[in-house]
Amino acid sequence: MNDLITITPAPEVTDEYKKEAKTWTKWDSKNKKSFPYNYTTEERILILAGSATITPSDGGDPLTIEAGDAVTFHKGFKCRWKITKRMKKHYGMFA
Repeated sequence: MNDLITITPAPEVTDEYKKEAKTWTKWDSKNKKSFPYNYTTEERILILAGSATITPSDGGDPLTIEAGDAVTFHKGFKCRWKITKRMKKHYGMFA
């Protein structure tokens, strides 16, 4: 697995993390289907609804993330997002 992304499956996400995530910005994919992204700072997300496939730009295996999962994208991670079901998430940026 790519060491620049950490996925915590929904059953393992703590109540403390969920509480903190509620203070972060909310995002809705709306009409976005597929887009590249370069993480220039650490970003943490909690997926509220939907799902996506994240394909690392370094040729790593695609990863599926879905409702309830907590994901940390570490600085330097580059990927292509493919939204497979309209996504809503909380996200926070950390230096």
